[in-house]
Amino acid sequence: MHTGSPLLNSGLPMGTNHHTVGHLTVDGCGFACIYDFYTGSLSALYDFDAIVIEHTSHKSSRQLIHRIQSCADNNLFLAPIIVRSDYPLKDEILESICDGRVGSVARLSDFMPTIKAIHQKIREIKISRQSSFEHSTLFDFLAYCYTRSLDPVDPLLDGNSSLAYFYPYISGAMEKTHGSHSIFPILEWAVQEGYLHAQVINATYVCSQCHGGFLSYREVCPSCHSAHLRTEDIVHHFRCAHVAPLSDFKTMQDGEVYLECPKCHHELKHIGVDYDKPSSMHYCQSCNSDFQNYLMKAQCTSCHHDQEVEYLIKKEIQSFSLTDKAAASLRSGHLLGDENQLTPEVEGALPWDLFVQSLQFEQSNRNTREGYVITLAFEDIKSLVRQIGVHNKVKLYTEVIQIVQASQQATDIRSVHNHKIIFSLFKTSKEEAESISQRTVFLINHLLKDNLKVSRNMILTEILPFKEFTLDPHMIHQSE
Repeated sequence: MHTGSPLLNSGLPMGTNHHTVGHLTVDGCGFACIYDFYTGSLSALYDFDAIVIEHTSHKSSRQLIHRIQSCADNNLFLAPIIVRSDYPLKDEILESICDGRVGSVARLSDFMPTIKAIHQKIREIKISRQSSFEHSTLFDFLAYCYTRSLDPVDPLLDGNSSLAYFYPYISGAMEKTHGSHSIFPILEWAVQEGYLHAQVINATYVCSQCHGGFLSYREVCPSCHSAHLRTEDIVHHFRCAHVAPLSDFKTMQDGEVYLECPKCHHELKHIGVDYDKPSSMHYCQSCNSDFQNYLMKAQCTSCHHDQEVEYLIKKEIQSFSLTDKAAASLRSGHLLGDENQLTPEVEGALPWDLFVQSLQFEQSNRNTREGYVITLAFEDIKSLVRQIGVHNKVKLYTEVIQIVQASQQATDIRSVHNHKIIFSLFKTSKEEAESISQRTVFLINHLLKDNLKVSRNMILTEILPFKEFTLDPHMIHQSE
């Protein structure tokens, strides 16, 4: 029980329950004093220069700091936070998200230079809401790093995060709403746009569905996927070249087991002299299959998605440094440059807006009124994406676009929108268009069968004369 904690004698003017806020002034700086199990309104903390959190447990302190740093109102997320504890925290995550630890009230004055430096940095920037949640989160992350002079921003191993890695501020801000994996597109976009400089320090494999970093690996039968396997060495007898499982060589005589070749009946005494073990054979205890190469699968402990290891996503773990562009954006109050969606484009395909404009231009050109437009759609894209993972969806579309492009002329165009591949065949006869469509569908189905083990045909196709093809206005403006 918190009420029995000796921390009540810390010397801080603490409240007596989960909702009250104590206050203290040191060297003209107003401190809000709360326990780490505080559940009161965060608005009660707005008017203070800094916050002191009385530590009772690592978990409670971390949760409260994440709650404070997720609050954009009144820029509370930038408030300096000091943890009051009699002992070193010995928690890297907690240490990375607070601005220091103090043992007694008398030592709070030691942190005044840190607190004043943070407030000076805050005065140098302009905090404002951005065009989307993702951009606002990135902007606030840049602001947090700038005011704390974090350079570089290093990730920490975190057993409580689904990603297994933790970045100060942004991991806590994203965990509850979007999941820790959602920081990847934001940080990758920030590097691409020049707000962050990245340096690879490690790499890991994550779930293809939820990008979770905690995976349970196991060897399974290629036929029935059972993990109930038995493994036996394969023996090669040098004298007669007989190869068989070890059990075939085992013989019992006078209560003792020895090895005898079932082919030539010579005893095998010394490995490396009489025989060797070149490989192993695996036997499934569920379906009685035998095989030399088992299948490796990994089940995500977060979403329970079970996948073959070849579909896991490799993620580079990076440290980040703020660039001059990031500092300029913070001073101006908004991200500089293009703020497009944080989604990768498919290589070889036109962005949807440009594709629409190009089609409309060609339709207005009398010289390109002939030809056809073909639409390809996956019959059950959701189950396919569950199998290969969201990350690999872009790779799949890229390979499909390559198949499409091989059948097009140089003047033809193509795009991906709402899980559909749409491409033109200008100056093409009806017979040629039908032949190209059939061949394209065949090649895509062959791709799915060979690489993804999809046995049924999944591609739906539609062919329309170019002069009759119309773009639904709702479809034009609908996002992917």
